[in-house]
Amino acid sequence: MHVSKLHENMRSGKPCKRCVAMTSTLDGLRQLASADGYGHFDVADLHRSATNGCSCCSLLYGLYIHHVEPSDSKLDAPQGTGYWKLRSTNQLGVKESRDRYENLDYHFIRDEKRYFPSSYTLLSVRTSPGDPAERFIDAANFRAPLRATEFENQIRDQLNACNHSHEKCPKREKTELPARVIDVLPSTPRLYLSRPNDRAEYVTLSYCWGGPQDLTTSTATLNDRKSAIPISLLPPGLQDAISITRLLGFQYLWVDALCILQDSIEDKAAEIAKMAAIYRNASMTIAAANTSSVKDSFLRDIVLPATCQLPFLNPDGSPGTISLGASDIAPRDLEPLSTRAWTLQESLLSPRVLYFGNRDVTWKCLSEMTNITKVNADYDEFNTYEYRRHPPFLDNFLFPDAEMFSKTTTRDTSDRFMERSKGGLTQYGVWTYIMEDYSRRSLSVQADRLPALAGIAGELQKMWQDTHIVSMWRKCFLQHLGWRAYDDRGAKLATDFQSPTWLWTTAGFRVHVEPYFKFECARIREIDVQLAPPDSSFGEILSGKIILEGEVSTLKDIEERQTSSWEHEHWDIQECITLDRELGGEENEVSYETRFLLLGCYSQHRSHGVGLILKPFGDGTWRRIGLTYTHEDDLSMMPLMWPRDRYQPQVITVV
Repeated sequence: MHVSKLHENMRSGKPCKRCVAMTSTLDGLRQLASADGYGHFDVADLHRSATNGCSCCSLLYGLYIHHVEPSDSKLDAPQGTGYWKLRSTNQLGVKESRDRYENLDYHFIRDEKRYFPSSYTLLSVRTSPGDPAERFIDAANFRAPLRATEFENQIRDQLNACNHSHEKCPKREKTELPARVIDVLPSTPRLYLSRPNDRAEYVTLSYCWGGPQDLTTSTATLNDRKSAIPISLLPPGLQDAISITRLLGFQYLWVDALCILQDSIEDKAAEIAKMAAIYRNASMTIAAANTSSVKDSFLRDIVLPATCQLPFLNPDGSPGTISLGASDIAPRDLEPLSTRAWTLQESLLSPRVLYFGNRDVTWKCLSEMTNITKVNADYDEFNTYEYRRHPPFLDNFLFPDAEMFSKTTTRDTSDRFMERSKGGLTQYGVWTYIMEDYSRRSLSVQADRLPALAGIAGELQKMWQDTHIVSMWRKCFLQHLGWRAYDDRGAKLATDFQSPTWLWTTAGFRVHVEPYFKFECARIREIDVQLAPPDSSFGEILSGKIILEGEVSTLKDIEERQTSSWEHEHWDIQECITLDRELGGEENEVSYETRFLLLGCYSQHRSHGVGLILKPFGDGTWRRIGLTYTHEDDLSMMPLMWPRDRYQPQVITVV
């Protein structure tokens, strides 16, 4: 069934009897609010009902084909019956709780009560203004497309509220200007070269270049830009940024393409070194999140979620109408801006961000995250609260808690991200989060992989008083060697080995970091990285090696131990390894020359642990080809991989 037909059914179709009964009958509502939920259709019947024109089933089937990976096998694909379940801070129809929200879960469950995560979706429940159901359900702005510029007053109000009433947020004040800013006050903007001690408020722009820029500032054009930057010559994205800057009453705007001399290596290096201060001192950052090129306008129509309508039996017995909004049909992390490596630190370092997305205009500051447009009503206080209680994962757009930096610590903890007792993040947790998010983003110039982290690394270095070593930290170095290739949908792993092979930023693919291991079983004897220029911490990596001392096993050793133990007779080493590159040749495979070096264990009983997979590289050195890990359900594997009684420390150089 074609997607266009599904959308047509959602617009003009009518719900089937099974969907209608869920919300318009007392029995249906009781089932919906029960622990088991409201039994709906299996995949075949869902498809059949959608084909017959049911608007609600068309919405669900569209979500199904959107979420379930094409690579899913018949055994892994969702089977059984789909169930609706109510998720609410109170029973549907009560309008009292400050944190009230109404959402419906939908996922498929087999007879043994196993549900399929790939089939899970969350839909918002709202009604239209003036509907009888408004007394019991939020009236929700599922309406026609809107221009982002319609919300000028709401944005101004949010900016003022943040400045005057948010205790955690810095007050708007005049700060030291960057070396160059765009003065937007004249009808024709111009580039302003700041003088020593020049202080004023300014706005920064976070955006995607989308390729070579038609209009930049260079040593040859600097004087021209000081005289004028004609609006007509600017791409739509920069015209929009100037409009928003003026709209909110700011005079100065910082845009990298125009405020950095693009033909000067020295000026680029100097400005990149100041990047953290530029974004941290800005009164606000405009994030053009919905465009992949500055040649496109980000002040575009807001895309509404797919919706369908159902009759609703109000608690007082009167009939009403509700709308179900497919809030996750376009995940926020798929916004173009969140796929670019440079924009990660821009988001982390900015105290205030005005985020222009496809689905909404969002305000994020150090105190709150608010949907300005209120068009996609799934984004409410509950989501913000959950987002701020836990660091967001990779499926969300990166708006972390401000206390991420102020509460960091180096105290050991087994929790990957949080110190549950105090609510502060560990140094390990903060950088793990950054590693996993940054590695999924792309760079146009691979030489920028370290410079694009320079701003945030510089700020953290001041707080942690630790040594930054090419996208790693000395205190957590051994822990962060425990990364592996992330099994990402459609991920294309690099097929060539880049040096150093132990470094996550040279991997060329998205990485996942194994949980923090309490007991380090290897020792770092030396770290030697050569950069160009030599005095830079974020330059081009020329070479890098680490010398480790620890427990080492060979494939032959493991096989011999396996044959002597009936318990491991059918065990396959592939069950606990992840190779860094796609298989396709002997050099990428585990063989008898492979070595397994134990990095650490999760308990003093050595029940499970993490180790590097290494192959000879020449001249007595080794290269990393993957990661091996045994978890709590693999308790018998550790003695097979690294038996305590046969431990002989070895020294290995990894390049």
